[in-house]
This record gives sequence, C-alpha cells and structure tokens, in this order.
Amino acid sequence: MQGRLSPPLPDNPQCFPMTRWRVEFALARGLGFDSVEWLFDATSISSNPLLSASGRLEAQSLAEGAGVAIASVCADYFKGGGLLSADLETAERSRTLLKDVIRAAAGIGAGCVVLPMVEGASLKSADARARTRDALKDVLALSTSLGVRVGVETDIPAKDLLPWLESFDQNRPEVCYDLGNAASSGFPIEREIAMLARWVVEVHVKDRPLGGPNVPLGTGAVNFKSSLAALKRSGYSGLLVFETVRGEDYLTDARRNLSYLEGVLASVCDEAPGV
Repeated sequence: MQGRLSPPLPDNPQCFPMTRWRVEFALARGLGFDSVEWLFDATSISSNPLLSASGRLEAQSLAEGAGVAIASVCADYFKGGGLLSADLETAERSRTLLKDVIRAAAGIGAGCVVLPMVEGASLKSADARARTRDALKDVLALSTSLGVRVGVETDIPAKDLLPWLESFDQNRPEVCYDLGNAASSGFPIEREIAMLARWVVEVHVKDRPLGGPNVPLGTGAVNFKSSLAALKRSGYSGLLVFETVRGEDYLTDARRNLSYLEGVLASVCDEAPGV
C-alpha cells in the first residue's frame, strides 16, 4: 500500500505519500513487489493525483516504467462516515466522490476499489448496514458497468457480513479481508475465509495481537500459515496487499515483511493439497 515505502508519520501511520509517491513505484519493484495499492485518504482529498487526468497519466507512466501495476485503490477517505451521514447533502457529496474515485480507478487500470467501512463508517449496527446498502446501489451499478470490483473492509464478523452481502438485489459488493483486523477482533480467520470464500476480492496483510495495534508480521495473533492455507483451499488467487507496520528503517521492514510472507507461502504450497 502506498506510503509503506516512505518514512512513517507518528501522528498518521496511513496517509498518501504526497512528497514521495513518485519514487515508491521504483522502490516497490526493487524490493520485489509487483503491484501498488493507491491510497485515497482525507489528507490528500484536494490534491491526490488520482482525481486529475494529468495525475493519472503520470502515475500510469511511472508504474509502467517501473514494471509494477496499480492494481487497486484503497478509498480510505470514506471511513469517516460521510456515506452514512444523516445530512442528505453530505451523503450525496460522499456518493458523488466515491463514484469519481471508481471512475478514476478504471482510468488507471485498477480492477478493485477497497471501501473501508470501519471507524465512522462501521457496519456494526443494523441501521448502518441498511443505510450503506441504500447508499451503494447506484455506486455499485457504476462500478459494475466499468468493470471495477468494490471490496468492503468491515469490522463485523462473517456471520453478520454474509447475510448483508446477500441482501443486495444485484451488483453486490465483495470483501477485502484484513487478516490483522480479524485477529485483533478475535474472529476465527480460517472459518471466516471458508464462509466468505466466494466474496473475497482482496486480502490486506498485517499482524495485530488480540485487541492491539499493528505489529511486525509474525509477532501478533495472526497464524499466517493457517490463514494462507485457508485462502488456498478457498481457491483465492487475488491480491495480497501489505498494510504493514514500519519503523524508521522502512525499506528494511518492507523487505523483511515480503521475505516473511514468501516463506510462509512456500511452506503452504509445498504441503499436501488438503492443507
């Protein structure tokens, strides 16, 4: 994810790397990553290159030159809850902006937009789930017409998420499954992946202890071997996007994270098909 190959900001660990986004493509390729998830957040709403034709052209050129794809967009901005606002003008502005982000994603060849329905946009209440379903109807019609998949990232367990997904009449959203958030919430990851198998369009890779913050891979509550084995059994073949913690030596951290996950993937793939 954009920003993970730049120095961390102590007060905002996840923000668009405004002064460094251009260099992150080459850094990603040099470290062995093959794609980048574009970040659209509240800090960059007025100047994010994603929303300008010239910015998208420059991003595509840099990505192609580095040999990496802009495979997805994380629409982090919307976790503020504007889509669920009781103020009709605010909700409509949010829907319009989300449509703009989806059009822009299609314009740079990103096949997925991740929509974080967490924090201010949490789906924990039945009312929030109903409001979000209504807000997304025309948004999903647009995304379907453009060939862009929308993966919702939520803070609710699969047993609550699955019936909500199935409640859509058509143009249903899919799921971005965050391993670290699931572990922090105490969700049974293997069982959830089995339940959501046909819905998962993207996986966010990070590690967290139960009820705790983002920590280096392998030091939290995520059992990466069993989680990746569950994804393998489900037939998942989509993106694994690193949303990992980093320190001042952020490039070494990124290299270590990639090496760690590649090692786990190799052990899973080397074992029997039923693992």
